[in-house]
Amino acid sequence: PPWMAYILRTFTVLEGVGLAQDEDYSITSECYPYLARRLFTDNSPRAQHALRQMLYGAANADASGALPSLNVDRLEELSEGFQSYTASTSATEKAQGLEVASEQALDLLLSPQGNFIQQVILEEVAAVVDAAARQMVSQAAANPVSQTALGLLRQQHELSQQIPGPLRFALSPLLLPGELVLGAVPLLEKDDEDDSSLRTAGKLLALLQKQATGPSGAPNRGPVSPLDADAPLDQGARPLPTAGAGGLGALSGLLPGGGSLPRDPEEVRKLVERLLRYRPGLDALATKFASIMLQRIVIRLEERLAMQGENVPQVVQDTTRAFIGVAEQLEEALLNLNADRAAQAEGARALALAATDSEPERSGSRV
Repeated sequence: PPWMAYILRTFTVLEGVGLAQDEDYSITSECYPYLARRLFTDNSPRAQHALRQMLYGAANADASGALPSLNVDRLEELSEGFQSYTASTSATEKAQGLEVASEQALDLLLSPQGNFIQQVILEEVAAVVDAAARQMVSQAAANPVSQTALGLLRQQHELSQQIPGPLRFALSPLLLPGELVLGAVPLLEKDDEDDSSLRTAGKLLALLQKQATGPSGAPNRGPVSPLDADAPLDQGARPLPTAGAGGLGALSGLLPGGGSLPRDPEEVRKLVERLLRYRPGLDALATKFASIMLQRIVIRLEERLAMQGENVPQVVQDTTRAFIGVAEQLEEALLNLNADRAAQAEGARALALAATDSEPERSGSRV
């Protein structure tokens, strides 16, 4: 459209003015914090698609069918951009702006209504839990004692195939546990997708620790004074708890003192108040995570059955499909529960906004 040409021309002029003062100036870099906040807070399909492409890349899957891994470095850039833009536009003083950024990041991550970035984080956590469980199964199966036990179970299975049908049916209660173990191990062993999830988990953990503690490794309590954000602690200034954790590290803001458990009665009181404030979001988050975890378990089991169905005993296939059916029903119930909670939270939010809007009218009528 014609107006796009005017916008591009304006950006070109602005970048020319900036380059005249600083040869390293980039208007794209200056706009990045706004873009990060817009992508994090905009739940429109267009914004969600753009954010997913930035975090996972344009490709949907590789040749093996595996989804691309989360770009943790890009997530860190977006998180820092969200913090920077929110802090700079929310208050004139740096410390107050960082406090606002921390609160808004918590509101975003613990929103009862849910949002896209919350969904991304929960999916990654579910992938890590699944991969860690499968790694434990693989390590247990690789243990020498387990290898010996699995060898005995395989011999038992081969001998059971030579037993006549009626007698084998009579002995099935004794043979069934071994059949289930032999058939379950291939379905639960880890693969390349799990290795990728564990590597991503290590990067995410490092990012959370960095944002919660700061580059120096000390608890990230933020600036030490609203008047001087750069003043050292030895000047008697009082640290502001978790003000600097305005990105993903804002989750440590639930605990005063940079994520450490409080001991002072006043800090305990503040922690209880904060937990009560975010209780609806925490409840919705737990329900949503459980549904995502069940969905992932069902998908992975169905994929393994499709790939190794011929090598899995029929009794194990039937048991797995029965478990999948129960898991799908439970997942649907959790999704319905979460939808009801989101609707209730949205209704409460609408009532609160209506009460806020009507307050000035009441004040004017009294005057």
